[in-house]
Amino acid sequence: MSNFVAYRSYDSAHLQTYADLKQALREGKHVTVLSFGERCEGIPPGFAYAQGGSYHLQVLMVKDNETQAEHMRLEYTIVGLSQTTTVPTHITVKFAVFPDGRVDVITHAFNMLTWEDEYPFPGGFQCALEDSIRFQHRSAEQYDTYLSFAEAQAALLEGRELQVAMLGEGCTSGPRHQERIEVTDLLSSRVLRWQETVEGDGSRAIHASQVHAADANFLVVLDYTLKDDERLYVSESVYEPASGNGQLEVTHVCDMGTGALVTAPTRGSTQIQTFSELFLATAEGYHIEARVIYDACGDPTGGGADFAGVNAGAYLVQASFPNAMTTEVKYISTAYWVTTDSYDGGLAFYSLSVEMDLNNLATVRPGLWAWRDGNWTNDYGDLYFECAIQEGIIFYATSVD
Repeated sequence: MSNFVAYRSYDSAHLQTYADLKQALREGKHVTVLSFGERCEGIPPGFAYAQGGSYHLQVLMVKDNETQAEHMRLEYTIVGLSQTTTVPTHITVKFAVFPDGRVDVITHAFNMLTWEDEYPFPGGFQCALEDSIRFQHRSAEQYDTYLSFAEAQAALLEGRELQVAMLGEGCTSGPRHQERIEVTDLLSSRVLRWQETVEGDGSRAIHASQVHAADANFLVVLDYTLKDDERLYVSESVYEPASGNGQLEVTHVCDMGTGALVTAPTRGSTQIQTFSELFLATAEGYHIEARVIYDACGDPTGGGADFAGVNAGAYLVQASFPNAMTTEVKYISTAYWVTTDSYDGGLAFYSLSVEMDLNNLATVRPGLWAWRDGNWTNDYGDLYFECAIQEGIIFYATSVD
């Protein structure tokens, strides 16, 4: 038994109806989806199993402008490589859940160079809530709610698994530029990757972003900004993926505690002390999150002036250990997330790469990738930082199994 966290066993409660699912999400609970695609309609012949799932869901409540009929859309995204080439691919799995229990599942696999959908079954699958698509949460899980910027900031730096929900009735929204985005009553997302900055006026803000809708013609990016004025700002922007050109559609402003619900499970995370503990925790399947305090890191390139006062964090989903059985072993992981380019309003990608060796010293490379003169270009160039574990970079291991 590992010594990273105390063992906990949680019973999972099934959210069997649309109303149960909606209530759990509005209360800020973390929900997991399990799909049993072989029980759905539309599965091609020859698939004995077609199963999947995710703990990292983002949620959109959709209302028809005319009829006010609603449904929920829950999604998760993956950035990886194509099954047939080394081209980066943006994979989106969408669950449209309706009050009568119908669940439509659509998957896209967009080639990020051409934005062609390479998923072989574009028609999607028609499923049923609880029978073939199961949503569940840990019934004994306790949650903390954060009512101020300072509380949320401290929780992130402690390795807590934050979730942010925008409750429509407690927010104000500006006019929409177009009607192609649905009316939203609830937006919710896990804060998987984030950056805390000092704004031009000296205030502090925590930034996170997610893609919440994508098809062959456009994608919608949500930029979440939690400011120390105790408000959450959520901007929806629409992009043409092939060109990267975009337009801000609408901005929502929500007061913390009423319009903005910020929660995290009460259970804590355990700090990793050494490279050896990081290796063991990763091998045992623990969730690994990193927190980077740039002010506590060295800046060998001398180009990190813009990172004064900046903190960042990411859930490190993928990791590798080259030369694992030698003294040259390293830990390597990179997190990516889509955002809006502050320079020209176009589509951009943040990256946070971490490489650490047995000396417990990490090389951290932040990246901001934007479309410049026909190429994806890292605006930070060759910038990197050297961060000692538990000083400039802190790793957390969590598990609830």
